[in-house]
Amino acid sequence: MYPGQGSQYVGMTHDLSMRYGIIGSTWKEADVVMEDIIGEPLSDFVLRTGLSKQEMAIAEEKLKQTEYTQPAMLTADLALERLLNQHGIHPDMVAGH
Repeated sequence: MYPGQGSQYVGMTHDLSMRYGIIGSTWKEADVVMEDIIGEPLSDFVLRTGLSKQEMAIAEEKLKQTEYTQPAMLTADLALERLLNQHGIHPDMVAGH
């Protein structure tokens, strides 16, 4: 259920965040926590669409760096878990990388 480093990409969970408030609110929560640590909101370069080639290259390069990858993956994973829980899905066991 929880993918690891290397599966991240710019725009991950963007469509879901537009449809489900719990996804967007999880990213907002992470933005508050992480902005003091990394100097900018995670969602500024993860939840992006319609980027120019240059903007995409910059966002992708950031997202390859561990200090951005790990909190971004944690946020995406937590957002998806919260969405499942909101729909009554509470796994007895999960696995991840």
